[in-house]
Amino acid sequence: MTTVRNAPTPLHQWVVSGVADLLTSQMPAGTQVLSDSSIQDPTSLEEDMPITDLQLLYQEHGALEPKAVLSVETGFSQQYESLQHAVRRAIDATQDVNVSLMINLKEKPAFRAPFSPTSSGLYQHPITKEYVDTATMLTYLKSLSHTVPLPKNPDDRESPLFFLGTRWVGRVEGTLEVWVRDKVTQKAVRKLDPIVGVLQIPPS
Repeated sequence: MTTVRNAPTPLHQWVVSGVADLLTSQMPAGTQVLSDSSIQDPTSLEEDMPITDLQLLYQEHGALEPKAVLSVETGFSQQYESLQHAVRRAIDATQDVNVSLMINLKEKPAFRAPFSPTSSGLYQHPITKEYVDTATMLTYLKSLSHTVPLPKNPDDRESPLFFLGTRWVGRVEGTLEVWVRDKVTQKAVRKLDPIVGVLQIPPS
């Protein structure tokens, strides 16, 4: 199975940066966090090492170089199977990574381009909800003032954005899964059930 790495979105980068800061602040001296790089595992015989969003390196006393002991993979609207494969491989393809965290972000409802035409070539007008032709839709768009999108409820950070009379952003939910190395098989297994939460996005 091939893992496809999509171009990171600002939301993806914000989550990865937050996790990196948390790991850095909680870990003891002698550890470091690397982002978006191949796993550092000098004991592995594989040439094509997994590339993870984050990896935690720890250098034992007397060791010549640090080794990766934990990895983090974050996906936003990514297929679960692809994300799971990346998390598993971080453990299965190495000897020292014993814990791999998977953060899976989903927008609910999923984003749909509001001005994409239907199979008939018509557009659904965002105000009247009637199906109109291209010329009518362009006239509507040109008649609007292009301002910065505002949340429907300014006091609610989870409130969707509205722009050009259309809802553009949905509620973002995330699940956290913890994968560990099985002591018997030495393969990656999921520990406990996924932890579900709603992403709290700070105001810009």
